[in-house]
Amino acid sequence: MGEVVIDRLIGEGSCGSVYLGSHQATKKLVAVKEVRKDGSTRSGRLLQRLDKEAKVMSSVHHKYICQYYGRVESDEASYLLMEYAKGGDLLDYINSQGAVPEKKARRIFKQLLQSLQFLHRAGYVHRDVKPENIFMTEGLKSIKLGDFGFATRWRPDHTLDACVGTFPYTAPEVLDQRPYVGPEVDAFSCGTVLLAMLTARIPFAAPNKKQSLALLRKGEFTLLPEHGSPRAADLLAHLLHPDPLQRYTIDDALRHPWVQGSSRAGALALRQLLAFSSSSSSSTAVSPSSSPALKRRRTDLAVLEVAQKTCGKPKKTAGSSILTR
Repeated sequence: MGEVVIDRLIGEGSCGSVYLGSHQATKKLVAVKEVRKDGSTRSGRLLQRLDKEAKVMSSVHHKYICQYYGRVESDEASYLLMEYAKGGDLLDYINSQGAVPEKKARRIFKQLLQSLQFLHRAGYVHRDVKPENIFMTEGLKSIKLGDFGFATRWRPDHTLDACVGTFPYTAPEVLDQRPYVGPEVDAFSCGTVLLAMLTARIPFAAPNKKQSLALLRKGEFTLLPEHGSPRAADLLAHLLHPDPLQRYTIDDALRHPWVQGSSRAGALALRQLLAFSSSSSSSTAVSPSSSPALKRRRTDLAVLEVAQKTCGKPKKTAGSSILTR
């Protein structure tokens, strides 16, 4: 691609630090992900993840996925060059603007679904869909799905078992280390992103992690009328279903009346919504108005801090802290 000059730090990805860079020949701004080569076990693991991320990104080309520009190596570090989204990430947008109005949330969410539909059909699953990994173009015209450090190949006749992702955006079967195929865990994560957009609160928030994990495992949430319509709640109920066999697929979600913007709702959907609303009103449900605001979290948080009993007890690393702005 030619010479790229690194300007400033703009974030942290699942593999390493992300900087804003400038391509000197064209003056085009690019995002540069850096992984240092310090000889440590962690560095070796991150370099392997960066290799996988580069392979995935170079294989998929879609208008709602961050574009891959190339890879640069030095003695000190490895660099991944990719598209820079001037609008920042969705987490920053939610924290600065508050709950996203349904009309705008619908547009963002539909683009997210379309990016994942393309990714899945190309044979990959993301496994770390969260607001921090959804970037916005200038003027908020469209999204760009990024950070493919935990993406991997999937196929219908094969199951995965890696406990990866970020709590509370990770599907319960992943946290419980049950086998999963792949696309269904991205669908669950989409539901948590939509819930975060509509409420500007952490999904499944509770007084402690044990209670929060219990809510996630049941797919239990509360969507107040001021945050979302009954049809939005119905879509969430289907995406956050704890049983992956009954959970909506990405294609199902794209056909849902809320995503389509349809004014007609089926009687069956309404009956399901009423039944769900009744079950969600129990004392364990957490009102979004009392939930803490969204925080920036490192990708390994689910493994290191929440699911230690079900995913084993890995040693704590530098990737375990919770980052806030």
